[in-house]
Amino acid sequence: MKLATILLIAGLCVTSGDVVLALWAKQSKFYLFLIGMLLNIAGVIVYAQSLRMEAVGIATAMFLGINIVAVTIMGMFLFKQFLSWKQIVGMIGMVAAMVIIEI
Repeated sequence: MKLATILLIAGLCVTSGDVVLALWAKQSKFYLFLIGMLLNIAGVIVYAQSLRMEAVGIATAMFLGINIVAVTIMGMFLFKQFLSWKQIVGMIGMVAAMVIIEI
């Protein structure tokens, strides 16, 4: 499997876990905590596999970048959170950096 695919799967697992944990924080339902933790653990297990293919610094930067961008987008749609222009420019820079690293 290609490195970008592995990191995308890992990032999206952790993103899903983060969103579920955010719901748990608001609703205090234990099953949401368990699901969120399991998704985060699954994402880290998949991320660990990427370390067999790439240097730890690059793999971690890609993994965290995917997670940050995905969580931000999910927060905007699910929780009605908004970004400032400075934050939007930062996100664009992060995506550009990930594209450059992957090229």
